[in-house]
Amino acid sequence: VMVSEKIEGTNYSCTAFKDGAVSVNQRRHAIKEMPEQGEHDFWKISREKGILEMVKNIQMDTNAEDVTIRGEMYGRGIQKNLYGLKAKELVFFDLMLTGVYVNVEQFFGYAEKFGFKSMLVPILAVDVYLDDWLAGKTVQQAAGGKSKLGFDYREGIVIKPMVEQFHSDVGRLIIKHRDAEYLTVTGL
Repeated sequence: VMVSEKIEGTNYSCTAFKDGAVSVNQRRHAIKEMPEQGEHDFWKISREKGILEMVKNIQMDTNAEDVTIRGEMYGRGIQKNLYGLKAKELVFFDLMLTGVYVNVEQFFGYAEKFGFKSMLVPILAVDVYLDDWLAGKTVQQAAGGKSKLGFDYREGIVIKPMVEQFHSDVGRLIIKHRDAEYLTVTGL
């Protein structure tokens, strides 16, 4: 599995479609550009960080019908800005090509090739057996700890298999667990 830090922020994604359109999204909702109302933060950070071009480049390189990169936006003005940032930041945790999540190794390969390696969620372990990484702890116990982003507590952890898996009863196999101490301390 791969184990990463769960980030306190807001869900973000950017999709390049086969017709050339690009969409910036929060959860499953596209954010429409409305220049007369000012630039939306999601569009602004997408432009500043070069994400719009990046998804188009991945799409051209892979011949995928559509490409979606998923991540978390955090920092000033988001949630309680527990990381104390003066600006907004993006970190990525997933990539989909034509509606299919890529495996962890492929994800890292695209991160390297397309220049977003420094924008990955903090990685706690890669290519380990979950039992070995837990070392006798429960997932709940392992979810806690100091955030690699500079906060005294991490929100939790995300565990996913190295090779994407889908189960007919539960869907995509992935575990997200929020730390109880983090929830108590932050009041979230």
